[in-house]
Amino acid sequence: IRLLSLACLSLAAKMEQSTVTPLSAYKLQEYDFNNQQIQRAELLVLSTLEWKMGSITPFSYMNYFINKFCGDSKPEGLWSRVAELFMAVTKGMAKLIFH
Repeated sequence: IRLLSLACLSLAAKMEQSTVTPLSAYKLQEYDFNNQQIQRAELLVLSTLEWKMGSITPFSYMNYFINKFCGDSKPEGLWSRVAELFMAVTKGMAKLIFH
């Protein structure tokens, strides 16, 4: 259970941080797992989850909606305009939620 907990902590850190703490920095009282043991546990978690750890964002659906609404006639610069719209909406929502 401790190794599994450590592997999940390590995977979460890798998802959230741009620079990742080395595995050797994670020490548990009474336990000293080496890098290889932690990496094997991470792979076990990932394979159990079928590697589905990505965050779902509006960009995940962008291609679907552009194809649905525009078909084959996509205006020039559409992708960047849609991305700008997503970012503006996200900023607006963040202001509402956090202020």
